[in-house]
Amino acid sequence: MSIVSLLPACVAQLSALVARNFDLTKIIPNLLNIFKTNALVFHAPALDSAIWESLIETWKTQVTKSKRLVGVAKLHCYIDYASGDESLLWEAKTYIDNAQKQAVIGIPFSWKDIHKKHVSGWPKPTYQRKKRSQILSQLKIAADERFLSMSEIESYIDTTVSLRFMS
Repeated sequence: MSIVSLLPACVAQLSALVARNFDLTKIIPNLLNIFKTNALVFHAPALDSAIWESLIETWKTQVTKSKRLVGVAKLHCYIDYASGDESLLWEAKTYIDNAQKQAVIGIPFSWKDIHKKHVSGWPKPTYQRKKRSQILSQLKIAADERFLSMSEIESYIDTTVSLRFMS
């Protein structure tokens, strides 16, 4: 990405071009580098959305061969939108876990790696305190259930239930 200006519009066009031409990865192995190098990197929401949204849009119109990349895109969008829409989070986890089981092409990271990086990158100071705590508790609960603590589960229930009744 150092060659391309970091203006979100330019990055969005590059990302869309790569997403639409995913089938060229066999002859251009580094084609997916824009996604691979940014999978574990946090950018400002506008730039991060520019990188990942096109992959989700392309996925809707043509089946991208890498569900793992689509999962990472959904996770980034979940965080960038800060809407608390848990469906993006759980879809991301499902896509990444299933792709790892099937050993499909994409990024070389597991859900555990990606999840750990995203949880450690929070809270983002630009979001309201309630929204930050909601998203952080949702992110934490999406970990491997064998390693969840009771306090993480309680925090998730408290923030999720209180926000649903306040809406």
